Amino acid sequence: MEAPLQCVGVFPPHPKGTRAKRVKWCMKPSADGSERVLVYGAGQNLVFRDLNNPSNTRIFNEGVLNPVTAVAYSPDGYKVAFGDDKGGVKVGGYNADGAFTASFAETLLAGPVNDLKFSDDSKKLIAVGGGGQRAKTVNLETKGKWGDVAAGHNATLLTCDMKFSKPQAILLAGEDQQVHTYKAMPPGYVGSEKFGPGFINHLAFTPWDEGAHYIMVSSDKSIKLINTESKEVIVDKQACHKMGISELAFSGEAGVFYTCSNDRSIKKWKIDFDAKSIDEVSVLTLSDADEQQYKDNVDKQLLGVLRDNQNNQVIGYNFKSDINIWSADETQPSSTLRGHCDAVTKLINWQNKVIVSGDMDGRLLTWNPETGEASRPKCANQKFQIGVA
Repeated sequence: MEAPLQCVGVFPPHPKGTRAKRVKWCMKPSADGSERVLVYGAGQNLVFRDLNNPSNTRIFNEGVLNPVTAVAYSPDGYKVAFGDDKGGVKVGGYNADGAFTASFAETLLAGPVNDLKFSDDSKKLIAVGGGGQRAKTVNLETKGKWGDVAAGHNATLLTCDMKFSKPQAILLAGEDQQVHTYKAMPPGYVGSEKFGPGFINHLAFTPWDEGAHYIMVSSDKSIKLINTESKEVIVDKQACHKMGISELAFSGEAGVFYTCSNDRSIKKWKIDFDAKSIDEVSVLTLSDADEQQYKDNVDKQLLGVLRDNQNNQVIGYNFKSDINIWSADETQPSSTLRGHCDAVTKLINWQNKVIVSGDMDGRLLTWNPETGEASRPKCANQKFQIGVA
């Protein structure tokens, strides 16, 4: 009798980007930086991609009926929340036996979930997105609502954040160019500010001063630094990139943060509070090989940026499904992780030494079966489905 088949590794899929829209991903919290796991949606899959060992990837898709559109890890590192394009939200985690168990599953919104945020104690959650009900809160202990955050917005919400240090606050923003502020315990509407002219793609409280300020980045290429309590715009820096800004990420150093843009770059910034300025420190770009390979500027758009402060690395995601990693103060990637973001249509194993795969988007990759690392052959991408002979 033949031995049963065993899975010895997974070649992970990558997120499928949408032009000029922020990819919603995160890193699993790790106290010492030894565990380096990216979490994101890839179609109807929730992917836990191990950066230390690419083939050591976990994929959860049981009962996931719709494409995953947003993810968030709880601050305590035990729970992950993910939302889909129909407004559904699930919260769960892996147990000691390696099985993913969902502790919460409910349709919260009437449209796609665009962002999720846990409270500091990991017991409460906010979901924002599209549809008539654009924002909703959940108490994960009681499974009920813990406040109303539905007032005022008249367009799709793209981003949210909350903090529980005084003054407690919740921020919601999106396509109507407004930032709405709520008190946090329990949530209640405080007021709103109108900005513009571009969509507010991402905002976040500053971690080095317990959220005394927040930073927002927009499609109009601007970065704004705002006092949380007084609502004063301390810095309004225009033309920060050549195209719209998708996301921001904070460094472990006070006053330092990163932004990524559709102009194919990531920039490092430093806030000077005395001078009330935001100054450009450096520009991170794609590798020379990728700059030459990707002829279409859309393929080069950087839609997401994360900062791994324990390992002093910046991680960026570009529209063509590559995940680039910049180490220390390097301005070009020290490594590039590749994968498929569309259906794999052809596969061939060459003497167990190289696996070649092609997908519906015309991407051809070669894989190392031992390490799970993928590389792109030195040839132009096709525009249609690939067949491997």
